[in-house]
Amino acid sequence: MNIDSLQILDLFAGCGGMSLGFTNAKFNIIGAVDKWQPAINIYRKNFAHPIYDLDIGDKANWEFLKQTGCNAIIASPPCQDFSAAGARNEDDGCGDLSIKFAELIEYIKPSIFVMENVERYQKSKKYKQVIEIFKNNKYELTEKVFNAAYYAVPQNRMRYICVGMLVGADHELLPYLNTGLSSKPMTVRDYFGIV
Repeated sequence: MNIDSLQILDLFAGCGGMSLGFTNAKFNIIGAVDKWQPAINIYRKNFAHPIYDLDIGDKANWEFLKQTGCNAIIASPPCQDFSAAGARNEDDGCGDLSIKFAELIEYIKPSIFVMENVERYQKSKKYKQVIEIFKNNKYELTEKVFNAAYYAVPQNRMRYICVGMLVGADHELLPYLNTGLSSKPMTVRDYFGIV
């Protein structure tokens, strides 16, 4: 797959962490979506492409998103309901947005998607529902839980990532996700070059 041909839409964009990473990796972000005004304001100050103030949980917005021409979607559905720091009630409302995300993938059918969440997400009922939707739509999945500190981020942060592709095989991208791992976790001292 040629990365130059990917037209990426960033859902649950927040302040733009995933957009920044993909932009730095030379991917083309054509737009972003969020519903929280403070995040939208920050995003607009940092990126030239549009950010849409839309509720992804509302299926009435899905056709508009499809019409953006995206063929790749990146997303960080809200993690509060799955986080070790939260109440961990996945039926509290935010957890349903990961299901809506999977249903939106089913509706748009992008060639590829990337979903990021907390490590505990894989232990949830919502995770099982989401994976079932992806597999029923013929997506080949590569999943990994990693510590961001081994990917040049100065914090001990465990993250779950799932990449889905309409062509290929399950776990096909694992070698790429394991490329460039540091032999030791990055610290704040390392990041700022403090000896």
